[in-house]
Amino acid sequence: MERSYKQLFGEQAGFVLHSMSLNSQEDPEFVEGRMVGGNDLATYIDNKVPALGLNRILILGLEA
Repeated sequence: MERSYKQLFGEQAGFVLHSMSLNSQEDPEFVEGRMVGGNDLATYIDNKVPALGLNRILILGLEA
């Protein structure tokens, strides 16, 4: 997982983001975000519907 973060975001930012993710495992908002991401992935695999959960949060300011 750490390696994928580093490949996506670069060595330093990937390390920081991975560390933050590890430290947030018990945070309710982080857990909910993980669930939304997992549901988006399942919907994409099953129905080829693009994952929009993160867009809803970042662009529209909606809750997870």
